[in-house]
Amino acid sequence: MTVDDKNFILDPTRWPNWPILPMKNIDRQEIGVMRAVQEELGNTIYLINMWEIKKDTDWTKVPKKTYLSIDALLADGWIVD
Repeated sequence: MTVDDKNFILDPTRWPNWPILPMKNIDRQEIGVMRAVQEELGNTIYLINMWEIKKDTDWTKVPKKTYLSIDALLADGWIVD
């Protein structure tokens, strides 16, 4: 876990593709995105490629991983892509 990743996640105004932040987990060869939704910020990864997202994406049907905290998410190997 890096402080830089945590600070970047916590400041969506810095996300180049706001409201989406690409994430990756190198250990598990997974990619996903984080969304700038207040109740999810820092604890939910949607297992979807950023380029597959459409305007009408039904986020309730996208597989996701939810963590208790941003620290738990980062400790599990997720980093900003």
